[in-house]
Amino acid sequence: MIKEAIEHVQKHAEGHIKPEFIRRPGDPPYVIFLRKGNEVERQEVTAPLRTVGLLRIDDLVAVATKHFDSRITQAETAVFFNVHQIELIFNTRNGYERARVSLVASKEHTFFTDRRSAPRIGVRELRGALRYNLADCFDNPALEDQISKLSITRHDAGNEEHGRGRESLGNEVMTEAQQEAGLPEAIQIFNVRRWANPDLDVRHPIKCVLDPDLETRQWLLVPNEASYAEYIRLSLEVIEQRLRAGLKDCGVPVYQGAFATTAESAEG
Repeated sequence: MIKEAIEHVQKHAEGHIKPEFIRRPGDPPYVIFLRKGNEVERQEVTAPLRTVGLLRIDDLVAVATKHFDSRITQAETAVFFNVHQIELIFNTRNGYERARVSLVASKEHTFFTDRRSAPRIGVRELRGALRYNLADCFDNPALEDQISKLSITRHDAGNEEHGRGRESLGNEVMTEAQQEAGLPEAIQIFNVRRWANPDLDVRHPIKCVLDPDLETRQWLLVPNEASYAEYIRLSLEVIEQRLRAGLKDCGVPVYQGAFATTAESAEG
């Protein structure tokens, strides 16, 4: 009877013992030991993701070179980049602490990306784009005037042939271009800035087809797919070269892609 009473009191007391968190020197920061009474249990802490936002690639390189020494950390730090962001992962075992440069698309990049799915554009909208958002993208000073002065009209013309290539346009459609304007060249090269970030003012060419759409009285501006893909590749190559040049002395590895912990991969 007395023995049972003592055991009951001990169990009740153990239920009110507060757990004690213990860290051992040399263990990773996410490893702790939980001691409760005479029992010790090893646990891994799921820390909240902590991210430092940066504006420039040089800032990220400076942070990496300051906090990383490959002789000590054994390449646990790495940099990952893609079209959305550049991330410095301080510890690739858990990925909880990161520094990030968000890559912001420029207005001119957005314009040409939109043309891939919606190539038709009105005269006023195209003229405004050439005058403002695309002003630094082309070297043809007559292009805006050629776009503005070309009038597209409806006309009963039987089965006449008009336009580039002398293709048949049916019995209702024809173009009239003022003599002093003329048609712009069908192939236009635009030198486009991919990113709006202050330290990524680099331009790459995109080859486009520019032609009047006689049926809708609009213009067709169609980026060449191969040229567009090469433009994207070159814009990422600039970032990779900048990162590798800045990090070569400290040994931080650079990868194209996105970093994910095991938990993030499972959620994704």
